[in-house]
Amino acid sequence: MRSLLKPGLLAAALTLALATNPGAQQAPAGSHSAAAPPPTAAKTDSVGKLIAFPTPEAAADALTAAARRNDDKAIEAILGEPWEVLLPTMNDGYQRDRLSYLTAWDEQHRIVIEPASNGTKAIVEVGTTTWTLPIPIVKDGDAWRFDPLAGFNEMVDRELGRNEFGAIQTLLAIGDAERDYAEMDPMKTGSPVYARRLLSSPGKKDGLYWPPAAGQPESPLGERVANSQPDGKFPGDHYGYNFHLLYGQG
Repeated sequence: MRSLLKPGLLAAALTLALATNPGAQQAPAGSHSAAAPPPTAAKTDSVGKLIAFPTPEAAADALTAAARRNDDKAIEAILGEPWEVLLPTMNDGYQRDRLSYLTAWDEQHRIVIEPASNGTKAIVEVGTTTWTLPIPIVKDGDAWRFDPLAGFNEMVDRELGRNEFGAIQTLLAIGDAERDYAEMDPMKTGSPVYARRLLSSPGKKDGLYWPPAAGQPESPLGERVANSQPDGKFPGDHYGYNFHLLYGQG
């Protein structure tokens, strides 16, 4: 599992990492704030030695309570091993996301049964954004437990989706930068021409980015995008992609 991820990909992923800020949208009615059940409400599950709960609400309450206490042993009992790969609790980002999650949970939360699951899969929604916990709660016999593997796959999908969207937005930004470049005419050609490079040659403005200098116009493209290419300073660092200008179709 470790080999599939770069560091930080699933920082606080399965319980706490917020793919989007949990305070930005309005949630539907029906939220609740039930207290976490006592430990006697759960039992040891035979599948992966996870803890199973009588209801999905009890499972969500228990995991949130464990996160609130920073209770590593309780989280391990709920999510199994190696939960540290999925919840890097020593990571500063985890603690930030943990507090964001708890704040959203305290605002409002509810359990939603997925219609397509025939009543066997539940999703946790928190906050006014209705952000959903990536790890689902599934029915196992007459009890409910978290499904860490499904949560892992969901976080990978979310990460890939975010990167794809970021790359598309970057391409649109490059198009805007080309139009700005043609209007600026930084090479003083006297006619509107597009740049043929992302990164300008040293001492020139023949690309969409050039270093800032006093009294000089700001380049239309950012440094990180311009250097996100195989021979740049930050190869593959912008949403995991390298960018390159094409001079023609094909």
